[in-house]
Amino acid sequence: MPRCWLLFLLLGWCATVPAAPALSITLSNGEWPPYMGEKLPGGGRLSRVVSEAFASENVSVRYQFMPWVRALHDARQGRVAGSVGWLLTPDRQRDFLFSDPLYTGRVVMFYRRDSTAPWSPWRLIKGRRLGLSRGYDYGAAVWPALTQPSAQNTLDEAVDDLTNLKKLAAGYIDAFPCDEAVCWNLIQTHWPPAEQGQFATTKEALHESPIHLVINRQHEHAQELIERFNRGLHKLKRSPQWAQIMPASPR
Repeated sequence: MPRCWLLFLLLGWCATVPAAPALSITLSNGEWPPYMGEKLPGGGRLSRVVSEAFASENVSVRYQFMPWVRALHDARQGRVAGSVGWLLTPDRQRDFLFSDPLYTGRVVMFYRRDSTAPWSPWRLIKGRRLGLSRGYDYGAAVWPALTQPSAQNTLDEAVDDLTNLKKLAAGYIDAFPCDEAVCWNLIQTHWPPAEQGQFATTKEALHESPIHLVINRQHEHAQELIERFNRGLHKLKRSPQWAQIMPASPR
């Protein structure tokens, strides 16, 4: 058979492969700039990742923004198909299928640049006032190291990361752990450029945490949605668009 005819037949076969049927889903979402946020462009970086990855697989996404506790609860109850931005835990695996990681966040220690305390290695931090944000998971290895009796650290809980940054700037705490991109975003939003230099971070990460999309296991298209999303995510990560959505620098 002439090569041109073989090529023609192959192209004709490819053209007849049906596209995946269109699906439309609603996902719960929350406020965690610059990754997620109702008023951010595209709903934030990770929301854009989810939208673009799904769009390439013929799935349209609508977001409902709400407090994080409710976001997970509504996804568990099936009021939405799933939710964006979760760490994998055994408890959540019982109710959800997890996607491949959207990205891996780096939790680092934020401190004042004028501090003379040795902040590295972080496991040897002793005798300091350390902030933490209520309800946050910093990794199983972090708090045992910082709270062991020999460390003699004092823990000071605040309602959120912004409050901890304000306490840090005012000298009420010596340092606190935070996702690198999240806290730099807060600093750039709430402090003028001339004052942003007062903050510094450890180069070493205290914890690195993969963040996932979750789909309720009881959803009628659960497995298909995860498979479509993972295919779209892999295509997106290989495209030039990835660097535009998820810049390498946290600042």
